[in-house]
Amino acid sequence: QVTVTKNPVFKLIEADVTANKMDLIIQVIDTFKVIDGDLNISVTNMKTATTVYTDTVAGDSASITVSTAMGLLEPDTNYIVSIVGNYHDEEISYERQYFQRVFKTETLGIKLTKDFASTESLSFLVTMDEKTYVSSFDLELWRINDNKLISEFISISKLDVNLILG
Repeated sequence: QVTVTKNPVFKLIEADVTANKMDLIIQVIDTFKVIDGDLNISVTNMKTATTVYTDTVAGDSASITVSTAMGLLEPDTNYIVSIVGNYHDEEISYERQYFQRVFKTETLGIKLTKDFASTESLSFLVTMDEKTYVSSFDLELWRINDNKLISEFISISKLDVNLILG
């Protein structure tokens, strides 16, 4: 006797994951029409267990697009993408997870290392990977002057190599 599985197929067609954004296209093949109702999509930060993105799509969708907003995701972090919905086949009906996959965001490609520090100055070595999307960033430094906390912003671009603050 041959057993025919009626499970729908969820196939990842495209994945574009950067340091702070994710775009996915998932094909849904439900030949036996066992998906009952809507499908719930979630993207969860695995480090904090925080759900950062949710969406609901019709269960009869031929494809699902997951597109997070720019800046929603943290760099160099694992995220789990889940698609959950109801399964219904004749007399059996239950909620099930149809798709689950872990994606890791890229690093920002910026490394800031303290070179030396004295009472008068700080020296940092700034390294930016060639592949980084970041062309410049602001560094905020705090210092105490006359018992007041003062912040200072320093703009750094790819052209900067060594920063000395005094």
